[in-house]
Amino acid sequence: MDNQVQFMSVMGNQASLSLSPEIFFQDGPSTLVGRLAMTGTLHKGRGAGVEMKTMRVLGSYALVYLMNGAGFYSDANGVRKNVSAGDVLLISPELGHRYGPGVRQQWDEIFFVFDGPVFDLWRAQNLWDDAQPVRRIEPIEKWLPLLLKVAKTSDITQSNCLERLCAFLQVLSQILANGRDESASEEGWLLHAKRMMELDLERPLALRQVARETGLSYETFRKRFYRETGVSPALYRTQKRIAAACSLLQHTNFTNRAIADSLGFSDEFHFSKRFKQLTGVSPRTYRARNMSGKNAATSNNS
Repeated sequence: MDNQVQFMSVMGNQASLSLSPEIFFQDGPSTLVGRLAMTGTLHKGRGAGVEMKTMRVLGSYALVYLMNGAGFYSDANGVRKNVSAGDVLLISPELGHRYGPGVRQQWDEIFFVFDGPVFDLWRAQNLWDDAQPVRRIEPIEKWLPLLLKVAKTSDITQSNCLERLCAFLQVLSQILANGRDESASEEGWLLHAKRMMELDLERPLALRQVARETGLSYETFRKRFYRETGVSPALYRTQKRIAAACSLLQHTNFTNRAIADSLGFSDEFHFSKRFKQLTGVSPRTYRARNMSGKNAATSNNS
């Protein structure tokens, strides 16, 4: 099977791949721990799965490093990210995905296709994290030579394939360690979202923008947030506003109107309604109860 046919059978048969890639090697022999199946570069490429009705499923692991250009990555987990030169795309075997440059644009990439038990183990241990399919690896001048050194190996035989696989594993481990984005981890994305929703309570906040900041589609973000916290993102934001209102009622003489204005409520009526819905009492009652408690404490201490 020639290079072009083999490449298209592995990477996906689509018009964007009609450009001839430079294949460094293919059909690498297997070892007990895994194998490098194919490496190469693609110049002026248009990505993978872009023109398909459904997302592409590769069936093997793959690493794609962008050497030039910019575009997008999306997958069946709801991750959506803009990508550019210096980004690494980590493709899992059964995870549907699409990636490619913008409309009427192209990019240059170096790619590796691989499989085997060692990669399954890394994935099980969350070293290879499906929640973080895009990693930022810079400078390109440092990382590209390391990848090319492994990719351009020729005449891989059964006797030296394990050595070459170990060289790739070493580079891959550095990429996974250096490119990890804590804000995108299962715990990190939630912490990042909460921080955004707890700031600038007086200003409108587009929750879709919060979702984009965590690298998730809005629907995926909304469902995961509810699963982790028990409330919707919108209600979480409102709860933080009401908590701030409670503090203002207890420690200041601000009127309801002033509190409503300072916390971004449309008017005093809306503020009072939401306050009672979440606390069970009106702002006036809440202030009276807390002020009376504070007066009693002051009297007891005098």
